[in-house]
Amino acid sequence: MRRLIVLAWLLVASAGGCGAEPPPPPHLLAPERWGNDVLAIGWVGHATVLVKLAGTTILTDDPILESHGRAS
Repeated sequence: MRRLIVLAWLLVASAGGCGAEPPPPPHLLAPERWGNDVLAIGWVGHATVLVKLAGTTILTDDPILESHGRAS
């Protein structure tokens, strides 16, 4: 069993799955250039979204909500 785990790890590591540097994002978000009079939404990654509406900026992130609780 141990050999199988080591073999699987070596296979994943050699394919670039472990320790590989992630590719750069295709475009960078520039919320400072978003107008305050429109709804602007930018995907940050995974479940994180940046929303700007009427001068208010909101960052959604499920792990933050799970560890710090929801704002009320």
